Amino acid sequence: MRVLPAVVTLALLATARGGPISSVWDSDNAKCATKCIASQKFKYAPDTTYAFDYVAETSTSMEDASQDTARLAITATALVHVISPCDMVLKLQGVTVQESDPNSQSMRSAPESARAAAMLERQPLRFSFQDGVVDELCPSSDDEMWALNVKRGVLSAFQNSMDSLDTEQTVTETDVTGKCPSTYTVTEKGWYSTSVKRSKDLLACTDRHDFSTALHAAPYNVQSSVQSLPLMKSSHECEQSVNQYGILSSATCTERHLFRPFSRETSGALTKVSQSLKYKTESRSPIAVQPVTQRSSLMFEHANKEETTRKARQEVEEVLQQLCRETVHDIRPDTPKVFSRLVAAMRRVDASGLQSLYAKLQQNTMCSNNIRTKKFFIDALPMAGSEATVGMMTQMLLSDDVTGMEAEMWLTSLALIQEPSEGMLEAVKPLMTASKLSDKALLPVSTLINHFCQHHAQCGNRPAVQALMDVLEDAIGSSCYVNKKNLEQVLLALRAIGNAGHVSSSARVLNKCLARTKNPVEVRVAAAQAFRRMPCDANTNAAMETFEDSSEDSELRIAAYQAVMVCPDDLVLMRVQNVLESEKDQQVGSFVWSHLSNLQETSSPHKQGVRQLLKNVKLPEQFNLGRLQFSRNYEGSAFLRRVNSGAAAEANLVWSSSSSLPRSAAANLTVDLFGRSLNLFDAGIRMEGLEYLLETLLGPYGYFGDAEKAKESKSQLDELKGSLYMRLFGNEMSYQRFQGLDSFKSQTSFNMLDFLIKLSKNHDVAMTHSMEFLDTDMTLPTSCGLPLTLSVQGSASVDLKASGKMDLRKVSSAPRSLVIDGEIRPSGAVRIAGQMSVDAMVSRAALHVTGTLHSSTALKG
Repeated sequence: MRVLPAVVTLALLATARGGPISSVWDSDNAKCATKCIASQKFKYAPDTTYAFDYVAETSTSMEDASQDTARLAITATALVHVISPCDMVLKLQGVTVQESDPNSQSMRSAPESARAAAMLERQPLRFSFQDGVVDELCPSSDDEMWALNVKRGVLSAFQNSMDSLDTEQTVTETDVTGKCPSTYTVTEKGWYSTSVKRSKDLLACTDRHDFSTALHAAPYNVQSSVQSLPLMKSSHECEQSVNQYGILSSATCTERHLFRPFSRETSGALTKVSQSLKYKTESRSPIAVQPVTQRSSLMFEHANKEETTRKARQEVEEVLQQLCRETVHDIRPDTPKVFSRLVAAMRRVDASGLQSLYAKLQQNTMCSNNIRTKKFFIDALPMAGSEATVGMMTQMLLSDDVTGMEAEMWLTSLALIQEPSEGMLEAVKPLMTASKLSDKALLPVSTLINHFCQHHAQCGNRPAVQALMDVLEDAIGSSCYVNKKNLEQVLLALRAIGNAGHVSSSARVLNKCLARTKNPVEVRVAAAQAFRRMPCDANTNAAMETFEDSSEDSELRIAAYQAVMVCPDDLVLMRVQNVLESEKDQQVGSFVWSHLSNLQETSSPHKQGVRQLLKNVKLPEQFNLGRLQFSRNYEGSAFLRRVNSGAAAEANLVWSSSSSLPRSAAANLTVDLFGRSLNLFDAGIRMEGLEYLLETLLGPYGYFGDAEKAKESKSQLDELKGSLYMRLFGNEMSYQRFQGLDSFKSQTSFNMLDFLIKLSKNHDVAMTHSMEFLDTDMTLPTSCGLPLTLSVQGSASVDLKASGKMDLRKVSSAPRSLVIDGEIRPSGAVRIAGQMSVDAMVSRAALHVTGTLHSSTALKG
């Protein structure tokens, strides 16, 4: 019979006509590739090692303005061993790291080139190779991050994502530069080799940039040719040659990064990157490979943490000694620069080192002749934002080493730390339980929780987060019983839970506060508003039930509606629509109708999902009511997809069923720029008893009416109460509550005579303050795997010394006299510095631009 040969023939024909065959492998620790696409372009032989000469170079200069160039170079032999057609290993040998000699145009070995070489050569890198595409890496757990990024650069040059070497193709390619649209063009097709050219639009790449800044932004994703801040004018091109045997014979890549703000046509701050990978030889030899312990992609991995070092403590002490010497009399032009060095060095000092340095300053064993030095150290602590400095700040706040306005500034600075560690959360817990600090600490600490949870999935399971959330929930109580004594404490704790968000388990106490009808309305409204950052798996049943209950106050129902619309789905929208169709309360109906109508037309990239859900929903027109008479949501938004930019302004005006005047108002402004949304401003006010205030002022028995009956009307002003909040970048920074007009009265009275008497006596005043008001970094990967960083720093130092007296007591009486005797010495300096650098860990090539403003004067008489 000829059946079997016929079947085999048909199978072969199907293979030939059907394109690549993909087979799925068992995922185990022996293989890096979890699948295997049959090779069409490349023919690498198993148990064979292919050797390539690899060279990567970078140069940074001010093009057409200076001949000085900072260069770095890495050379190595790249060995690619083929375990199987889809499972390979990269190993680097003979690595050297060189840098440019500032005294000549030649290159020299970097100071720690041997250490860098050892780290690059130590671990081989397993990778999955799918007919040219490096779709997965299986690195060793011992591989340093920067070394792994350099190897990603090598494999990015080795990679080819075309389906075929015969035709031009545009694909979305993932490599060390990010996920980028890449165009492959066949430039030469010969008997012995095929040459292709690859070009990338780096501005359209996603998952590329990393920002370190105090500005907190939420990411979004839209299809656009502009995916990052266009500060850089960048180009990327590679030329690859594949020989007749299906082996990569060479790959040459070049990149140019021109910093636009400092550029003019082709001149300006420029970084050039070049890579060369050339086939040298091959040999057949099996190698032993390590089992797969972890997986990652070819995309660059950003490093954001600075490790503590033993040398950092010594560096801080040296910088403090320099500040001590240079600021004995006043602030010098270089003082802000030295202060920035102090902040940078303190980030790398551990807790014991900081304690030791502070003890020296306290005991005057370091720089006893200049009291400014201790103030420099104290000012640098909140700027550093490390785990050790946060712990020390907590101790100093608890021991009253820092009080008053400075203590409040320290607490506020916690909210500006973008990537806190779990150790920081543990360190700040005592602030939340200290009676004298807890009210001021709740909001900043809750912002710290939010920032931690944004970088750690399932953060609610972390012990440090659980401990802090327990403090907040304990302040409310398990059953949320509210009375006059604990009212303000409960309200502040609810605001803090809303600020933290992310922890689904906290929804339990929010639901109890919301569902307890005996609680004041402002407590129940605050509980509903605390759902604003809760994840979508949080239980919002109490909020939905409150919204559906027509007997509840309209203000409360609107707040509950906003809570359930944090994560709307088909079921939620169906229930909302059912309520709207049978709604009797015009205030609720007007707000819900206006909000859903705005969602149907919004341009905000964050709301496009719910806009699609509402696309075919028809809303009842009877709730399209007066704009200034009924509760309403207002939104105006615009978004230009071509430039990936837009803005949205939103406001809410809410009436209560028990008042003829608006109960609350809120407004926020959000800017969308290149894949990141920045909530610039969010503020709101809520007031009860506003009608009593207006009646007291304008009514028939008020201020302008019958004076005899005015007292009776004024007694109702105790019913006036309310609250205000202000959020920055979505984080609640301030919350104030008031009740009655007495809340606005000053607690202290001013006595002019006492003031003049004090002024007439001799006084000595000394004040020093330093701050880093700008510290922003933008890092983007280069094709060779080294990070290119743009950084801007701004720092300032001011000092004031004054002594003397001013006697004004006899200015207006005869015989008139005026006595002013004293001395004033103000001094200060401001520095702004920019840097463009390429970092190879053991060496850095950088271009610096600095501007300084300085003043030092004296007046005596």
